[in-house]
Amino acid sequence: MSMDLPQQVNTFKEIDPEILLNPDFGTKNFGSIKPQFDEFHQLISEMIDIAFEDKKIPQGIRNQIITITQEFNNFYEQIKSYSIDQDGNQQFRQHQNIITNFNNWYNWTYLGADNQNKPKNFFNVYNTCKSLANQNLSEDHTKLKKLLKDAQKDKSDIETILGELRKKSADKTVVDYANIFKQQAEKYSGFSFRLKPWKDKKISIGIAEYWVSLALVLGIGLVFAIKYLTDIFPLNSTDNFEIRIIQLLTRFAFISFLIYLVTFCFKQYSISKHLFTLNKHRQNTLNSYKLFLASVDREDTTTRNALMMEVAKAIYEAGNTGYISSKNDSRPPSIIEMTRLIKGSK
Repeated sequence: MSMDLPQQVNTFKEIDPEILLNPDFGTKNFGSIKPQFDEFHQLISEMIDIAFEDKKIPQGIRNQIITITQEFNNFYEQIKSYSIDQDGNQQFRQHQNIITNFNNWYNWTYLGADNQNKPKNFFNVYNTCKSLANQNLSEDHTKLKKLLKDAQKDKSDIETILGELRKKSADKTVVDYANIFKQQAEKYSGFSFRLKPWKDKKISIGIAEYWVSLALVLGIGLVFAIKYLTDIFPLNSTDNFEIRIIQLLTRFAFISFLIYLVTFCFKQYSISKHLFTLNKHRQNTLNSYKLFLASVDREDTTTRNALMMEVAKAIYEAGNTGYISSKNDSRPPSIIEMTRLIKGSK
């Protein structure tokens, strides 16, 4: 934030050099001294901008600038308040005095002393002000370079931290998905629970175990149904032919239904074991992926990409587990083939 400006400086900032060419003055304007006036107006403006914007400039330099500014303001006030009518009665002596006095002030400033050898230190103040400004600018530039260097170091540190976070995030993602496939595998085969009398005994049963248990129960029921079929559905040879046909069809339908239930349960068991095996394979693939990835050089992107493609293939392609018949298996194209097709279409 810039400091409060003295009254002399505020007055200076309101100066309009064009007033020297006031048309009301006619031939008695002050155009003859306007180049010198503009020259010093610019120099003083430059000193003010430096001295009152940079807090490192000593107050003694500012006091010298205020004195110079007041001298310049006095000439401006004389020109601004000049009355051609009043001066005409005195044969334009005031007009000539203003021009003479300003030219003397201008010349003595460059000489460094007036006609009485009193020093005029305008340019000493100007040079000191510029020198201090350049020195402060050089210090600021050095600080800026240090800040930039620190910022670059901080950026490098941040990138390193972000890289580690990405790595940790990727590792955590792999672990999370491995756990998901583990849960899916246990869902289809391997549910666990403990019975109160035997808290140290862990019993696992999943969907596959449920279906195979049901199939065994139905199979036993089928054996008993075949063994005691006559007792369940008695066949009387004395009955009419139509009734005996219905009795035979009833026996056949009952036995067929039990066989269908047993077959259905074993089929569901095969499907569940198939899904269990696939998800267990996916879990093992992701668990081993981190180990293989750690053994590959970070710069070896070809091997890393090939490893990633093989992992994707192992996860997304449904392999043959042996639980489901692979005859006439029309599987969709693998992820590898799809990637190649996409690249080839570009």
